[in-house]
Amino acid sequence: MTGAPSLLRRPLRRPNLYVCARCARLQPPSSAAPSRTTPDRQSRPVHQSTLEKRYKAELQWKERRRQIDAGAAPSMLRTLEERGFIAQVAGGRDELETAMSARRLGAYVGIDPTAPSLHVGHMLPLMALFWMYVHGFRAVSLIGGATAGVGDPTDRTAAREPMDTTTRRTNIVGLHYQLKKMWLNVDAKARKYGFNPDDYWSRVLVNNSMWLNKVSVVDFMKMGQSFRLGAMLSRETVKKRLSHDAKSDGMSYAEFSYPLLQAWDWWHLYSSPRGVQLQIGGSDQFGNIVAGIDAVKHMRRRQLAELPQQPADPLPTLTTPSNATFPADEPMGFTVPLLTTAAGAKFGKSEGNAVWLDGGLTSPFELYQFFLRAADADVERYLKLLTFVPLARVADVVREHAKAPEKRVAQHLLAFEFVELVHGTDEARKAEAQHRGIFGGGGGGHRHTKASDAPAPASSPDPSSGSDSPAPAQPDTAPYTLNALPQATLALSTLRRLPFSGVLTELGLAPSRSAATRLIAAGGAYVGAPDDRMEVNWRIVRDAAGTGRGEAVRFVRDGVLLVRTGKWRVRVVRVVEDGEGGPEGLAVEGAEGETMGVGEEPPRERQDVDGMTAWSPGAGREGKGGKMGGRRL
Repeated sequence: MTGAPSLLRRPLRRPNLYVCARCARLQPPSSAAPSRTTPDRQSRPVHQSTLEKRYKAELQWKERRRQIDAGAAPSMLRTLEERGFIAQVAGGRDELETAMSARRLGAYVGIDPTAPSLHVGHMLPLMALFWMYVHGFRAVSLIGGATAGVGDPTDRTAAREPMDTTTRRTNIVGLHYQLKKMWLNVDAKARKYGFNPDDYWSRVLVNNSMWLNKVSVVDFMKMGQSFRLGAMLSRETVKKRLSHDAKSDGMSYAEFSYPLLQAWDWWHLYSSPRGVQLQIGGSDQFGNIVAGIDAVKHMRRRQLAELPQQPADPLPTLTTPSNATFPADEPMGFTVPLLTTAAGAKFGKSEGNAVWLDGGLTSPFELYQFFLRAADADVERYLKLLTFVPLARVADVVREHAKAPEKRVAQHLLAFEFVELVHGTDEARKAEAQHRGIFGGGGGGHRHTKASDAPAPASSPDPSSGSDSPAPAQPDTAPYTLNALPQATLALSTLRRLPFSGVLTELGLAPSRSAATRLIAAGGAYVGAPDDRMEVNWRIVRDAAGTGRGEAVRFVRDGVLLVRTGKWRVRVVRVVEDGEGGPEGLAVEGAEGETMGVGEEPPRERQDVDGMTAWSPGAGREGKGGKMGGRRL
């Protein structure tokens, strides 16, 4: 056999079956031979410092649980409830509270990349995940690169428009970098508000293409054994799509099977070393979460039954305050409420008024202005849901705001904190400074804080209770510019032959010339130009200018014209000589190089929702990403 191939000289044996980390830990040491796929077998030695960190983290968690049991600190679930994050719980509230207090659970939020950007509606499930992360839980943010090709049919009356592979990959990259940047900002927020990170703070960003593209049809159908057709057909979304309503175009098998794909995501994360027990979803995802719980339990029972030798020790259990016992590794979930105004108006892609978090679709200044327009009835709820501001500080700011609502102190705090979370501290300070320069005042009395001004307290208090908040610092006084404002370029000859009503229409500040004329007559249109200190003195167009052609030319300063309607809608117009700015007409910057001539609609629309105005990508751009949305939020 000396000349035989090396393959024949190796001993032949059956390959070891894959055993997930959870089941492998339950096996007695003698029941499984060493295998590369057995998680208990160490591929390399563990350093003593790593063991010490694990031991220290375990002691910290036991101390935290002791404080919760003694009533000295609120549980994680109670913290989320106090801020308004909990809508529905799948698996029992008492069981979830007990499990979250006893163990460092893993939790995940999934988003399908059906749009090139996240929007404000996505932030509620993510904020719940962020809050769990800063309290020491394992956090997983999942991008549905594979499931985006199918599309979640929940609450839809028609199938999603097909998305080509190039667009989907582009959206995946966009969401990846948005979430990556936001996680870094969350770490900065944690330091700012006194959360003390330990060595076992854990977060990860994954793409389900990594495993769904490798799943065999047979393995996938094994999970399908836990899904009963009666329950699936009774779901409201399925009944609407299968009805004979003229608006419904039926449902494909791929859409019908979408809950199985989502359940497989959970099973993959549950059976991994991260042990993700908890799924957080939007208000429309409760049915998918319940189906996922049943699927994970089914796969767990099936895998335990296939073990070569059943575990000698019973499975670990937990006991609720009412003496109810349940498995310690029970899968659970909860949904967050829908983000609405006090009047009930919704925000999101399906409503056509999504406020995008990408700086190219909604600039930090526009995002700041959006939250600055929040109604007084909404601002306290938004501060609890969309920021890390302690509850005691929120209550103080709301009381201060009630004394002088015109200063909009609470809205300024909300706007700064949210922009800081999404775009970082520097962009938030720039947006605040730009508002101060254009609209006057000092930020409505808002005083933001710096991370360096908020050292972590030695006794590690619970920041969510608001007992200790960072000392405020004076607003940053760095120089600012008007560059982040919505800008346009207008030929001088065009400006000379247009009345002010035509200028407002061309800038997208009025839907028609007749509407612009009425707006001017009502005193709702303003014109101004920045002075040497970059401050603007606004003048009412009705009082400062006539109704004839070319009146706007008188207000051009150094090639710049500032026009505003209402309190917040501003355009910076760069006036150029003919031939300097391309074809005669109006060119709007920040719209992917698009140019619109006189009389055309602007490339981006503004839509009002109960007094709050939002940017949305213009119609007719489906080729650049299809209908914009997300999956589970």
